[in-house]
Amino acid sequence: MRKIIIIAILAFAGALHANGQYVQYDPMPSLPPPPVPQTVVQQNVVVTPPRYNTPNVAVKPTLNIFSEYILLSAKINGNDLSQHYMNAKASLAFYSYSNDPSVTYMAIVVPGENSGSYGRMSAVTNEETPQTENSYGRTTTVFAWDFMNTFDGTKGSASVTFNKEYRKEGTAFICKIQGSNGQFCDFTGILVK
Repeated sequence: MRKIIIIAILAFAGALHANGQYVQYDPMPSLPPPPVPQTVVQQNVVVTPPRYNTPNVAVKPTLNIFSEYILLSAKINGNDLSQHYMNAKASLAFYSYSNDPSVTYMAIVVPGENSGSYGRMSAVTNEETPQTENSYGRTTTVFAWDFMNTFDGTKGSASVTFNKEYRKEGTAFICKIQGSNGQFCDFTGILVK
């Protein structure tokens, strides 16, 4: 009786052919190892997706904008391009990415032309000058800037001096950029964010 029950269970499970022979299943092929996450370079930021045992899927780093300044005047190599930059609603922004907030970037954004220049800041120094009876408080930031222009693909480096002046009506700035190619840019404007 016991043998009949076992045969019935095996037949029901499909492991026994009608001729009474046991079915030989091939062993399951081994699965390939999971792919190794690839490192991706995305706008000068290296993004490495997390491994599979991480509860979250790979997330694109978010942009954290610290401050944004509207350009009110612009001179490039002595040529006044203020009206052009104002018509194009140009601004200057400082930002970082969520995956590495210790690295700061600067961008000159020209939405009217869907273009701009952006890049990483390094060798950053800050100097604070307190407000006095005769002058506004000021912060002077000097840094090296490795940039890329979206409008022509040019990459380069520049020395930047960024002065913020804290006035009653708001924060004004003067930004002087000396490119390694000899190009000189002089921007002024106000803080909007």
